[in-house]
Amino acid sequence: MHKIKLFVTALFAIGFVACAAQQKTNIATIGKQMNQQDKINAKHAMITVPIGQEAVWVNPKTKTSYTVRPIKQYQKGKTTCRQVMLLANGQQKVSSNICCGPDGKWRIAS
Repeated sequence: MHKIKLFVTALFAIGFVACAAQQKTNIATIGKQMNQQDKINAKHAMITVPIGQEAVWVNPKTKTSYTVRPIKQYQKGKTTCRQVMLLANGQQKVSSNICCGPDGKWRIAS
């Protein structure tokens, strides 16, 4: 669990944090593959892509393809949350829940 939180914190360190993944497999692998631009792309996609659509990009240096797919958006009290999926090369999959706090920053869902 500690490695998951470290990856997630590193991935979204710029005012945004996704929650620990339900599927622990491949989190460390995906994190190692991502450069800073990949992390920025993932952050932006998780909070802006409409539900049911996806953002796809390929890292030109590593040739790794990434897909971010918001699955659903829901309310937890007055808080807006999203369930999102991150895929690397179409196979390595991480599912997370993120919520927007009262300060407007997205964080780990509790």
